Amino acid sequence: MKKFILAIILGMQALPAFAEKGDQYVIARVGMLQYSLYDADLGYGVGVYYGLGLWRDLSMELEVTKSVSGGEFREGLVRGKFDLTAGAAYAVYRAPLFSGTYIKAKLGYLLENISNNKSLRSKTILDSGASGGAGIGYAFPGGTTVEGEYTLLEKNISLYGVGMHYQF
Repeated sequence: MKKFILAIILGMQALPAFAEKGDQYVIARVGMLQYSLYDADLGYGVGVYYGLGLWRDLSMELEVTKSVSGGEFREGLVRGKFDLTAGAAYAVYRAPLFSGTYIKAKLGYLLENISNNKSLRSKTILDSGASGGAGIGYAFPGGTTVEGEYTLLEKNISLYGVGMHYQF
């Protein structure tokens, strides 16, 4: 069993790295926002990341996400809509699986501005805290990748996203 595990580890090291030290990349993402409050509808958002390779397969990413539609809710007779703007910094690890495919895990710090605009009043909350996620991706030859991911922005807001990235 030890030889098998060693063979897997050595084989993973032979696969190309997602990002080496000093590599830079940009990811554009679209996604669905799931709010676990007031039985809200799904929201839709867009995001962009800037990434910098720190070591083999370990990167730092700066991310901005903005809701663009959806997120409507009803609280009794009052209707409203969630609006989210978030910025985050993550440490991201991408582990190669096979032939261009990799898994991704990220953990970081998030600053978010959530507005719930109700028909009678509006409330804006500035919140911050830990955030994390996981995903899977595929790297095409030439520096372009596609990845899908789940991110828990906070205990009541999740993001399911699909992104495309370009490395420069």
